[in-house]
Amino acid sequence: MKIPKDSIKYILFQRTGYLKNNLFFRFLNYVGYLKYFYKLSINLKSFFFSSKIKNEFSEDMAKEYSLIKNIFLRTLNQSWTSDVVLQG
Repeated sequence: MKIPKDSIKYILFQRTGYLKNNLFFRFLNYVGYLKYFYKLSINLKSFFFSSKIKNEFSEDMAKEYSLIKNIFLRTLNQSWTSDVVLQG
């Protein structure tokens, strides 16, 4: 998945669970809880961790796609089975 560098900040605004095991990243999260340093913490995280965030985001999107795809296929299969039973 190709992710533009400018989108890293927006990913961080929406998905906060990435890189939770990295000590420096966690420190920046705590700094970000302070009202006046939130944007600064986002800017620093996106600067230092952009490639790792892109990797984790891509993995996350692949998992979500797989989950949605499986649910859709099961729903489609159940719908098709119901139609066959009702018509038969």
